[in-house]
Amino acid sequence: MDRDYFSGREEELEEFKSFIHGKRKYRVLFIHGAGGIGKTWLLRKMMEIAPNEKIPDLLAVNELIDMYSTANHSVDGVRDRLIVLLENTLGRKAFDGYRRSQRELETGIRDHFREETLSSMRQSIQKAFFEDCREFSKNKKVVVCFDTFERVQRDQVGSWVLVELLR
Repeated sequence: MDRDYFSGREEELEEFKSFIHGKRKYRVLFIHGAGGIGKTWLLRKMMEIAPNEKIPDLLAVNELIDMYSTANHSVDGVRDRLIVLLENTLGRKAFDGYRRSQRELETGIRDHFREETLSSMRQSIQKAFFEDCREFSKNKKVVVCFDTFERVQRDQVGSWVLVELLR
């Protein structure tokens, strides 16, 4: 990346480095500001920096999740995108429990299970997703960058990310 884009951004980059090295007590680093000031460039630079810091317990997803994309305007869409990005980093088996629950739901739909049963199965998928996340992150710091989060922060997707995912 061209250094010229980061003129005056050294403070933010140092804060990010302190964050990923565990020198900060908070779990979320929230970057906000008016459109056009370079937040996306800054996030990309942070994603470039993270793997180069050689932190053994750091799991850094190497691609932004852009909340401007309509594919990420649903909980299922964001969850599916997270799974793809995390499996690219961790390997296909990272979400075995989730995939097993998903196959069970697909069988239930195909076999015309009652709606109450299907609803319970959908909840099991969500639970399996979080169990899988807890399993691979129990001894790691996980860095995921969401861009244009203001598009969803006040709706169901934003609530899911801030309340459920970050729990």
